[in-house]
Amino acid sequence: MAPEQLEGKEADARSDIFAFGSVVYEMATGRAAFEGKSQASLIAAILDREPPPISTIRPLTPMHLDHVVMRCLAKNPEDRWQSASDLLMELRWTSEVALTDAKPSSSQETRPEQSGPHLLKIGVVALIAAIAVVIGGAAMWLLKPETPNVSDSGTLAYVAGSPQLYERRLVWVDRGGKVEALPVPVGDYLDPDISTDGRFIAVQILGQTHTISIFDRVRGTLTPLDTPAGSSNPGRWTLDGKKIIYRASRAGTRNLFWKAWNGSGDEERLTTGSPQTPSSISSDGKQLAFTEDNVATGLDIWLLRLDGKSKPELFLRTPAAEYAPQIEPHSRWIAYQSNASGSMQIYVRPLAGGGGQVQISTSGGAEPLWSRDGRELFYINGNRMMVVDVIGTTAFSAPRQLFEDAFVESTNQVTGYDIAADGRFLRVQQAEPEQPLTEIQLVFDWFAELKERMR
Repeated sequence: MAPEQLEGKEADARSDIFAFGSVVYEMATGRAAFEGKSQASLIAAILDREPPPISTIRPLTPMHLDHVVMRCLAKNPEDRWQSASDLLMELRWTSEVALTDAKPSSSQETRPEQSGPHLLKIGVVALIAAIAVVIGGAAMWLLKPETPNVSDSGTLAYVAGSPQLYERRLVWVDRGGKVEALPVPVGDYLDPDISTDGRFIAVQILGQTHTISIFDRVRGTLTPLDTPAGSSNPGRWTLDGKKIIYRASRAGTRNLFWKAWNGSGDEERLTTGSPQTPSSISSDGKQLAFTEDNVATGLDIWLLRLDGKSKPELFLRTPAAEYAPQIEPHSRWIAYQSNASGSMQIYVRPLAGGGGQVQISTSGGAEPLWSRDGRELFYINGNRMMVVDVIGTTAFSAPRQLFEDAFVESTNQVTGYDIAADGRFLRVQQAEPEQPLTEIQLVFDWFAELKERMR
């Protein structure tokens, strides 16, 4: 059981992610994440103790897998992966990195004396890749319409999913909640972003490898962005509309790159280091706000001047998770979401620094977005679209609801919708409503099956 369940609190999908992490930890290390000689001591271990990182037991474990599993096992649900979609995307990337690392260099291919150490590395990476594949398959169960449950004896109960779950459409939504579908085929879309002139939309398309496509609203075409092999997502337009900034897995790390939207020229690297995700660009086009997922500190906010020579600068790092940064059009504020209060809320801080944060939401919030004139700040709270007014240059009104409807939320730690010049929101919505529950699937000895697949 997850810590919150032992404390009698309400369980949710994040509780299942904790249990999932426990299973993977035992598969990777051969020992339980939490141990105790009695039921009481076991409960105490789950509530108070941190399991040793996998890499301390299996020294050749890649840092990426270590980070994924340990975040599953965080005591506070807010510190875990917030959805199975988040977890699955990270695991897919972990698998890509492991397979990339396994490819021998040209010198290794031509020097037989290095075959011993290289084969050892291949074996270890293959093991980790296999773990990631098995985890990915299990995580797909978590993405079904109903959250599964696993009994202490290892019986998994879940609701079979429908292909319609991944059939999504791009829609316009006005301030009253009226929905109008765009003339584009249904697909597994996520995180659309509108170009400055309003003609083009960059949108992520989910798959075994995540890609970015460009929808031309004038010609009605949907064209894939030509990038090297490996996932590339989510896309963010530069101010001049010439390039797309995105995160991508290249050479074993997931960093920031940009490339001309029409496919001309080569992909260019913008950053190195820990995994990063682009979020927003200032209205003058000179500065990018992005999130970095640091193994030691979690989710932090960084800034990068887009002059081709500057280094990233840390904007905000606290013990809490801060992400989805949005730069205000006049570059006075930066809005973001954080779990500093114990629940996810929206905050703003002066972009220039030197000031404290101001809490905007009152009962939870995610995915902030400024209006194009900077007079309003939007965010979502469940299925509700909320808004606050910017009063003068230093104050904000109380939140109020604009409309309520079901839309797809981002799983990339960014704001997963955009706003057009006419004030309409661009959102992703399921093409068909979810079907009612008709049957429950049971898998007996699920733990044993997972371990068998690892042999």
